[in-house]
Amino acid sequence: LLSSYESSPGVWRRFCGVCGASVEWRGGAPFADWVSIALAALDTPFQPASVKHAHLASAVCWWQDGA
Repeated sequence: LLSSYESSPGVWRRFCGVCGASVEWRGGAPFADWVSIALAALDTPFQPASVKHAHLASAVCWWQDGA
């Protein structure tokens, strides 16, 4: 029941054709060989080996690093 579309040249997004939930995206430089899976699609907790925060200068006022 997955559907897909090319959201920009060379980038494909897949989603549930019933509810519309995002499942994955793939393609696009410099990550052409990656498949990115939406964390909400997993049914077990995800514990990344490392975390990187980006664009903190434009974070919302209530954000606290490490929260």
